[in-house]
Amino acid sequence: MFDMREIGRKISSLRKAKDMTQVELADTLNISYQAVSNWERGDSMPDISKLSDLAGIFNISIDELLGNTKESNAVKEVIKTNKIDPKKMDTDVLESVLPLMKPTQVEKSMEESDQLDPSLFLTIVPFLDEQTVDKLAMEICEADPNYDIFSIVPFMSETAISSLVSKMFEKENKYNVSWLIHIIPFMRTESVDQIALQIYDTSGVDDFKALMPFVSEDIVETIVFLEIEKGNKKSIIELLPFAGKRIEDRILKEFMKQFKK
Repeated sequence: MFDMREIGRKISSLRKAKDMTQVELADTLNISYQAVSNWERGDSMPDISKLSDLAGIFNISIDELLGNTKESNAVKEVIKTNKIDPKKMDTDVLESVLPLMKPTQVEKSMEESDQLDPSLFLTIVPFLDEQTVDKLAMEICEADPNYDIFSIVPFMSETAISSLVSKMFEKENKYNVSWLIHIIPFMRTESVDQIALQIYDTSGVDDFKALMPFVSEDIVETIVFLEIEKGNKKSIIELLPFAGKRIEDRILKEFMKQFKK
């Protein structure tokens, strides 16, 4: 990992040796002086294009600025080729270099990197656009159905998540609720409602109840009335808190009418 405080001290020392103010250095780099101040305090790092510019301004090498490390070598690769090869890098190097790269550089690196090790995907995914994440996530899940997708789902589009859920259903002809509850928070309510109704029809009210925090009040109301018809008092009581105050009175009246018979 880069020692940001040490690099910040070095930038500060080199700037002062050049008799430049933070504002003058910032103007030369076409950035704000606050950015320079953050670097020198060790609160942040320059992106890779600015590292190259800084080395030029101070007439030093990238190694002299960053230290002769694996991370420094990776930075030089990006400066030279405008990309990296994730397969040739340790995870700790990727974690250090990726935040300094522009999105276009990360995208180019992924486009030209075949058969990415799934173990590296989670490190890279926060720096990819949604379309690329969707494509790679689907490829990885098809290659390894047991891959732990849950950490990647927050970076995927709702369309891709729905497609992933549909593929799971097609494969097993049922929904794995314990798997699904990790995915559903990132889906649209309309999609969740449709799945919840399918689960109720195929697996019953107990599996449906696991999804209740994410299901619309209208669907919960529908299921409550179905359970009233079945006389399932326990399920009705458990469902009512999720039905919404607007319909609670109406449901309770139906509930009491049914059980007074």
